[in-house]
Amino acid sequence: MKGIMFGLGMIGAKHAKILKENFQAELFSFQSKSNSPHVSKNLNSLNEAIQISPDFVLISNPTYKHLETLEQCFALNCPVFLEKPIDSERKNLEEMIKKAKSSVVYVAYCLRFNPVIVFIRDYLKSNRPTAISIHCSNNLSFWPRNSSQSYSSSFEKGGGVVLDLSHEIDYLNFISPIKKINFSNARKNGNVTDDAPDTLFAEFETEYCDAVVNINYQSHFRERGFKIDFNDKTIVGDIRANRIDFYEKFEKVNSKTFDEPYDEMYVKQWKYFFENKNNPSLMNNLSDALPVFELLCKMNKKC
Repeated sequence: MKGIMFGLGMIGAKHAKILKENFQAELFSFQSKSNSPHVSKNLNSLNEAIQISPDFVLISNPTYKHLETLEQCFALNCPVFLEKPIDSERKNLEEMIKKAKSSVVYVAYCLRFNPVIVFIRDYLKSNRPTAISIHCSNNLSFWPRNSSQSYSSSFEKGGGVVLDLSHEIDYLNFISPIKKINFSNARKNGNVTDDAPDTLFAEFETEYCDAVVNINYQSHFRERGFKIDFNDKTIVGDIRANRIDFYEKFEKVNSKTFDEPYDEMYVKQWKYFFENKNNPSLMNNLSDALPVFELLCKMNKKC
């Protein structure tokens, strides 16, 4: 199995390692300035890429180049694994959706394969919540791509917490489909970005109940999880620890821990992609991913 990688940065390098170690993929990079021990060769032209006859391509370059790169990839006539989000703006999006109708384009949101998210999604199908609160804090300064030239600090290049940490919006929509935004405020409160927001607070009306999302990447306390209230209990999910705690009357009454490495969700995601590489209607294809991307575009702003 051969794959071509467009982008070998922080997430691209992670994917390369997973693909090599778990799927024995032969990997090629495309016009990359970075190196990886998991990549056999760097390709310099699209014609060279076509001659490889890849079985799949991975787009994990800077966000603002996603749709531009996707258009190139149609010439390769193979399934596309597109790292989230779709792009930094809607330019040419409708055209790309039309072109992708007969192609397999998967928009990758790995938390859909996290066991905590899988559990709570199934749980909510038969247990009606009264409130959902989602939180994520991180710090861009400590990411591998933390330089002032990083696209993560630039609004025009698709940086900022709204797009970089859009997993939280996607998995909210995954567990309880979002109907509308009631309120959102994306702001730059710290010094980790140039002109992109580093903090987002938003309230949504969802299928089951109202939900709030509070995310930022200028914090010195790293966490990722949720609290969901019901009439008879509260469930607290710690996504990083793969654990769910159940509370009644202010006391923890039960706990469920998923015994798998945190990064196993990436392996599961690739397995799903390969199992559906011939199915244009696979989960979160370009059309399915559009509603969440539209929400992100509405909330995102230059600061």
